Amino acid sequence: MFHAMSEARREASRWQLPIYFKALSDENRFNIVQRLLEEGELCVCEIMEFLELSQPTISHHLSLLKNAGIIKDRREGKWVYYSLDLANLVQYRELYRKELQEPLERLLEGKVPYRDHPLCK
Repeated sequence: MFHAMSEARREASRWQLPIYFKALSDENRFNIVQRLLEEGELCVCEIMEFLELSQPTISHHLSLLKNAGIIKDRREGKWVYYSLDLANLVQYRELYRKELQEPLERLLEGKVPYRDHPLCK
């Protein structure tokens, strides 16, 4: 899981960003995350109700979100409740800022990296 990475692995965790974006690229998974932002916590039956999808399909989407470190679960009797994994989302936010937002801002400011590659001459 993302927040359980060692410090050395965390250095390379920029490679987690594509996993994060891929998990959110599906409309149903994105809608699950949006609903969790609004509600805080949901059980599978509540997610099935608002998405109008079968339990196996919901379980597949939840598994992908959980494996990406976006959500976490907790058991209460026979029920499983899902919520956002805030610790991981904070790390994703920082990775996004470092790996995408800051370089984009530099480009928008006209600070384009100098290219002097021998094959491009």
